[in-house]
Order: sequence, then structure tokens, then C-alpha cells
Amino acid sequence: MAEPVVREGAKVGPRSAALPEIVAVSKNVSRWAGVLVAAIGVFVLAGWILDVEALKRVFSGLVAMNPATAFAFVLCGASLFLMAEGRVRALSRGFALIVVLLGLLGFVSGLLFGGESGAGESGGISPTTALCFALVGAALLLPDLRISRV
Repeated sequence: MAEPVVREGAKVGPRSAALPEIVAVSKNVSRWAGVLVAAIGVFVLAGWILDVEALKRVFSGLVAMNPATAFAFVLCGASLFLMAEGRVRALSRGFALIVVLLGLLGFVSGLLFGGESGAGESGGISPTTALCFALVGAALLLPDLRISRV
């Protein structure tokens, strides 16, 4: 195992030696979580395209997932996977930004046209789901946020 790189003036202890392993495990978990989330969205979209009721639902007995929701799942999963890979950061941020915009648009349209009970007859994303997507998309953008000290 290679020696960890330590910045000058940094404290070295038992926790700093484990940091590379923790980072590696975290990246692997993020990759697999991204693949899982995107796969759920892809299966639901396939269910809508092929008109297979079993694929439109994550679990039997639940309401069918909206295609826009499934598309947002694909974008979230792809963004998380690309972020863990460390490559194509611009594409990862772009996917996250689209999720934020879809969430905000779904939230506003759900409130205006869907009523309080959810998506309504328009078939749009429910306001609660849309708000969650806006927040998840924002969370996917946060690792790139740079805060400067004044």
C-alpha cells in the first residue's frame, strides 16, 4: 500500500491513514447507488414504452411511476455515478441541474394545476415528489460548490 500524502502541518493519526480506504469505499457505494437508481428509472421507462404494467411499478401493489419521475431517476443515478467516477464533471452537474429544474417545474405546475392531492388528472409529478427531486438535484450540485472566505 502506498503511503498517504500528508499536507504540511496536517495532523497525522490513525484516522488519517484510513482516509484513502474510506474514500475508495464511498466512491464504490456511490457508483453502485447511481447504477441502481438509474436502472430503476430505465426499467420503469421501458415499462411505459413496452406497455408492461409490472415494469411501471417499483413494487407490485404500488401506483405506477410517472415517466417524468422515471426520467428524473435516470438523471439522478447518472449524475451520482459520474460524480463518483470523477470524470465528466460538467455532464454530472448538467444532469443534476436538469433534475433541479424538473423538480421546480413539477412542483409549481403540481401546485397550480394538480391540486393538493398530488399530480391530479394531468399525470404530472406530484408536488411532493417534485420538491424532493429539486432538493436531491441541489444536493448533487453541492460537492462542486466553492465557498470563499472573506
